[in-house]
Amino acid sequence: MSFILFIAAVIGLNVYDWWKLKRAFLQGQPIGAAVLLVFILLLLMGPAWMRPIFSRGNQPRFLVQACWIWLAWSFWMFVALIVCDLWNLVFLLCQMTFKQSIPVQWMLGPQGCVWVALGFVAFGTLWGLVEANAIRLRTVEIASVKVPESADGFKLVLLSDIHLGPAATQRKLKKVIRMVEEASPDLVLSAGDLIDGSQERELKMAECLAELAPPYGKIAVYGNHDVYSGLDFSRKCHEAAGFKLLENQSAQPVDWLWIYGEKDPASGWHPGYKGEKTVDVEKGPEGAFCVLLKHRPDVSKQGQGTDGVTPSPLPDLQLSGHSHGGQIFPFNYLVRLQYKYREGRLHKLQGGMRLYVSPGTGVWGPPFRLFARPEITLFVFKKE
Repeated sequence: MSFILFIAAVIGLNVYDWWKLKRAFLQGQPIGAAVLLVFILLLLMGPAWMRPIFSRGNQPRFLVQACWIWLAWSFWMFVALIVCDLWNLVFLLCQMTFKQSIPVQWMLGPQGCVWVALGFVAFGTLWGLVEANAIRLRTVEIASVKVPESADGFKLVLLSDIHLGPAATQRKLKKVIRMVEEASPDLVLSAGDLIDGSQERELKMAECLAELAPPYGKIAVYGNHDVYSGLDFSRKCHEAAGFKLLENQSAQPVDWLWIYGEKDPASGWHPGYKGEKTVDVEKGPEGAFCVLLKHRPDVSKQGQGTDGVTPSPLPDLQLSGHSHGGQIFPFNYLVRLQYKYREGRLHKLQGGMRLYVSPGTGVWGPPFRLFARPEITLFVFKKE
C-alpha cells in the first residue's frame, strides 16, 4: 500500500511540474504540452517500459541513469516551485490582511517561478555531482574494557551502500580502494548494498575490491539491493570481492572480536531464497567485544533485530547503513521520520550498546548527493 501511495505521489508531483512548465512556456500550444507530458511520463516510468524490451539486468546504462536523473530533477523542481507558490501566497495574504497593494515586482509570475526552479535544479546537479565524489574518511574512537591492551589501536573500516551498479564508476571505486588502503585497517566490513545490478560490469567492479587485503580479512552482510540483484549473483560478487558473507552467522576474525551478520529481511521473499533458516544465535566468546553487522538501522527494545534472531545478550556495537542520510535534499529530512537514529553519529543506547549508522559510501539511483556527504568510516578501538 505504501509503495502505491509513493508511486501516486511521484506521478502527482511530475504532473504538477508539467503544469507549471506548460503555464510558463506552452500556453496555447496543446501539441507541445502533450509532447512534454509524454516525455516526462516516459522518463518517470522508465523501469516499467524497459523491462519487457530488454532482458533482466541488460537495460542500457544511459537510459537507466536518465530516468533516475529526471526523478531527482523532478523532486527538486517540485520543491522549488512549491516554495515560489508559498512566497506568492504570503504576499497575497498580507495584501488581504493589511488592505495594501503589493508591488508587482515582489511577486513571481509563471515564468519567474520556473526559472527559480530551474536554477535550483542546476545548483543541485552541479553540487550533487561534486558532493557525491567528495568521500570523506571519518574516524570514530571506540573505547571498551573488552579491548585488550595488545589490540589498542586496532583499526576497522566500515563501508556501506557502495551500490556497484549503473551509477557507480571505476574512477570512484578506485578512489574508495585508495582511501581504504591509506587508512591501513586491520579489518574491513561492508554493511550491505555492495551490489546494485546483475550485469558482468558489476561483477568486474566487485573483482576490483579484491585488491583490499587487510590482515584480518573482509566481512559483509546483505543489503536489500544485494537481494534485488539476485542472491546467487550477489554471493558470487562478494566472493569475487574477497568478502566473507554472513547470513545470520557469526565470525571471529580475532580472539577478542566477535561479529554477527544479520541477513536482510528482503531475503525472505526473494525467488532465490531457499527457505533455509541458518541462524547462528550462540553467544560470543566470554568477554569478547560483540559487533552486530546489520544493513538496516533498526533496533528493538530488546536489542534484537526485526526478525528476532539477533544474538543475545546485547551487542556492544551495531554497525548499519541503508538510509544514505537521505542522499539528496529534501530526503535528508524525510528519512529521519522513518529512522530514529541519525547517520554519522555514535549513539549510546540502553544497556551500554552503541550504534553507528553510516551515511553510505556510494549512491543509489541518481548520481548525486545533496547535503548528505558520503563517507568511509574508520573505527579505532582503544583499551578503556
